[in-house]
Amino acid sequence: MRVFVGIDPPVDLRKELAKLGRDLFSQWNIKLVEEENLHLTLLFIGNISLEKKEKLIKVLRQLRGLQKISLTTRDIEFFPNESDRRGIWLTVSGEKEKLFSLYKKIVDSCLNLGIDIDKNDLRFFPHITLGRFREKPEHKKLTSFFQGFVVDKFTLFESRLSSRGSVYLKIAEIGLK
Repeated sequence: MRVFVGIDPPVDLRKELAKLGRDLFSQWNIKLVEEENLHLTLLFIGNISLEKKEKLIKVLRQLRGLQKISLTTRDIEFFPNESDRRGIWLTVSGEKEKLFSLYKKIVDSCLNLGIDIDKNDLRFFPHITLGRFREKPEHKKLTSFFQGFVVDKFTLFESRLSSRGSVYLKIAEIGLK
């Protein structure tokens, strides 16, 4: 089972981001992330057994009650960088210290369970991926999109790969206070 921990943005924000993607990037050969799949990844874990999944859910639930986090979407950028344009993402600002604290607690929980995490997946840069290019686009000045939202839960997702792209299934939601 392929899993990751992420933040599921509010429905209204996902609708706005999907519309933004269609409006701004329709002229590019891009595969936009489907509205229901827009998320902020906290930690990609990868393949784990059903037994580890159950233990992970139990450990993550112990994080219930951490403080809610106020975030704001910010700048639309190319990733991984300006010269190697493979996709676009929306950066996130706000109460990053709380976000990084939550991230660290999730990483520590996984490591304490003996879940092996690839070192490349330990680089945390808060963002929401909007789309991936099928072919490198011409350079274009990108814009910003500011919208605040409150993170009141985080989610353990299963990622199923299909011929049409990834499908994300919610396994467990852990509430924040």
